[in-house]
Amino acid sequence: MPEIAVTEKSVSAFIAGNEKSLAAFLPAGARSSDMSAGVMLAILQSDDLKACLTTEPGRLSLIQAMRVAYSRGLSLNPAEGKAALIGYSGKVQYQIMVGGMKDIAMKTGLVKNTRTGVNYQGDVFTIRETSAGDSYERVPGPGGTVVESFYASLTLKDGTSYVLMWPLDRVKAHKEKYSSRTKMDLPGYGQKTVLKALLKSIGLPEIDEALEAAEISETFDVDDTVTHQHGTSADDLTQTLTVMENAGFEVISDEPAKPAPVAPAKPVTAPQRQDLF
Repeated sequence: MPEIAVTEKSVSAFIAGNEKSLAAFLPAGARSSDMSAGVMLAILQSDDLKACLTTEPGRLSLIQAMRVAYSRGLSLNPAEGKAALIGYSGKVQYQIMVGGMKDIAMKTGLVKNTRTGVNYQGDVFTIRETSAGDSYERVPGPGGTVVESFYASLTLKDGTSYVLMWPLDRVKAHKEKYSSRTKMDLPGYGQKTVLKALLKSIGLPEIDEALEAAEISETFDVDDTVTHQHGTSADDLTQTLTVMENAGFEVISDEPAKPAPVAPAKPVTAPQRQDLF
């Protein structure tokens, strides 16, 4: 199969070749140009994502992850910290980051503000009950670098406030049990997870529905990509390569491979969903 020489122009052509089909997945109010710009930045800043463009399975995985990203509409600009395409072992994950979780909460129209953070060894973190709900006080220690816990707070538009703190061990145990395949860094994962737990604990239907939609996006399996089904990303890949060749970008051919024996198709059973909390 062809292999793309990864340059800024080839990345741009790859995105352009898929932009039209991806735009159909965008939610109301999201702009295709903004999403494409975020994809461009994400790929150019990641050697792992660039590596995915050099193989067919990698490109297919990237296209699938992009479809999920476009369906959510959260910015992929790494500087904004809302969502990310994470390359690893020639595959791609789509992950909602802590900034994206805050964005999801705000878009429900019920949340006034949110805040998350990390407590280090030596910090003093105190949660207090008030007439309006919870409040907290955080006194930083003398330059601590060892992570001890993660916290999140939010205030609803009716003035009610909530605070939640999880120790590091609880976050690690949660990651091992529910998110062992995630490639997010621990500080980002911890803050996002505690904020999500706090949002779930409130029990408002509008927030629960928004979180459920986010969970579906993140549990979309972009690793086991279907490569030869009509109407999937395999068609997009063929179109992309044609666009790139016609635009004059270099496409490198692999050495011909011997045909592999075809194994009987095995039935695929979808994994059962679990509540994350």
